[in-house]
Amino acid sequence: MTDTRVLVTGATGFIGSHVMDVVGESGATPVALARPTSRVDSLREGGFEVRTATFEDDAALDAALDGIDVVIHLAGAVRAIGEAEYHRVNAGGTERLLGAVARCRPDLSRFVLVSSLAAAGPSPTPTPIDEDAEPHPATAYGRSKLAAEHVTRAVADRIPISIVRPPAVYGPRDRGIFTFFQCARRGVLPRFGRGPREYSMVHGRELARGIQAIAMSPAAVGKTYFVCDPKPYRWSDLVDGFAEALGRRVRSITLPPSLPRAIGSLSEWTARRRGVPPFLTREKVADLVTPYWTCDPSRVAADVGFTPTLTIPEGLVETARWYRDHGWLP
Repeated sequence: MTDTRVLVTGATGFIGSHVMDVVGESGATPVALARPTSRVDSLREGGFEVRTATFEDDAALDAALDGIDVVIHLAGAVRAIGEAEYHRVNAGGTERLLGAVARCRPDLSRFVLVSSLAAAGPSPTPTPIDEDAEPHPATAYGRSKLAAEHVTRAVADRIPISIVRPPAVYGPRDRGIFTFFQCARRGVLPRFGRGPREYSMVHGRELARGIQAIAMSPAAVGKTYFVCDPKPYRWSDLVDGFAEALGRRVRSITLPPSLPRAIGSLSEWTARRRGVPPFLTREKVADLVTPYWTCDPSRVAADVGFTPTLTIPEGLVETARWYRDHGWLP
């Protein structure tokens, strides 16, 4: 383990930063791969090695892989201008990185693609889906992540691969769930439409621990894993969790689904005029009103022996504390 060098793409992101920490604590040597334009000051200040490359630069990719034993591939687009852009970055970038591995590191001990529950799609019933369920991604992002999975499985006869599909991820350093904290601090959490809402979730550091365990386990070669808390959370669980984390009463209000649909349409129209990715799309709105985004993590527990230990109540308290300590929340 102490001689293992792990290249982490997307290391400047929320999940990537946790993976860098966890890999380093395991005794392996994490190496960050970042774009030349990325901000890497915090990585360098943490004592991490940083290598720069884009997925379009074969020579830089080849150099970045020098001496690497394991690749954990997190880099990708979560917002894009259209479906083609999602596929270019998420599937195309994965294909080019795997091409570099085949050229330069054919003896790589593992390539871990961090995909998404979005590649599998939501659960059609209250029963969480497992990894054998037929994928039915509901968004352009999900379809591009599923395409990246296909690209990865296509080389499984030459490169030992594993695929990780996280659901909703939260925790310190995350800006996504911060919006919910801002709303909850005002005493209100909006939900769109009526009916059940259940979600699989995982704390960022717990996900990083699961990714690291999968990357180092021989039993995980060639397999796909959901990594999340053992049981899904109802909307009421999340409301209670935010209330406990903030030490105040939080109530849920139900808004008509037509409101976010209108906002999504306006966001797409504005983004097209400005030539930038929209912050909200009609597909994302459909996600918000989907009853069940849930998955079953039994396989990773059985194969790798990994189960997250930090639950939503504990994780939200820790996240709120981090936001306060770093000036995000008063």
